[in-house]
Amino acid sequence: MRLLVRLNLLFVAVLVLHSADHVVRQHRHTPGELGFVGLAGLAGALVSLGLALRRHARAPLAAATVGLLSAVGFLAVHLAPHWSPVSDPYPGLGLDAVSWASMLAGVAAGLALGVAGARELVAGGGGGVRLREPARQG
Repeated sequence: MRLLVRLNLLFVAVLVLHSADHVVRQHRHTPGELGFVGLAGLAGALVSLGLALRRHARAPLAAATVGLLSAVGFLAVHLAPHWSPVSDPYPGLGLDAVSWASMLAGVAAGLALGVAGARELVAGGGGGVRLREPARQG
């Protein structure tokens, strides 16, 4: 469970740095809907961190869910072509390497957290979730 605490802390730190990059370094209007999505992601990350710090049985499930959904969210918001009010596609904006690095760090940290949570679920942590057992041969 210590790994989940460390990865949650890393993920929260990356989210704060990414948000700071949007606010301080990118001098352009960010839609309110996108800010709401970012705050929702940060709230999920803080809940996951809290569960991991308490060594709650659902911490692996929270980490898997928050991490993997956040990684997909970063890709959908920042790499996919404009598709909704929460789109903020980086290609074509002329952003520097720091902005790109903060976004890609969000993807990587989300994936690391999600995979670690999923591995703990499969390894038997379960997070209160019953995973289907393989059929017995024989």
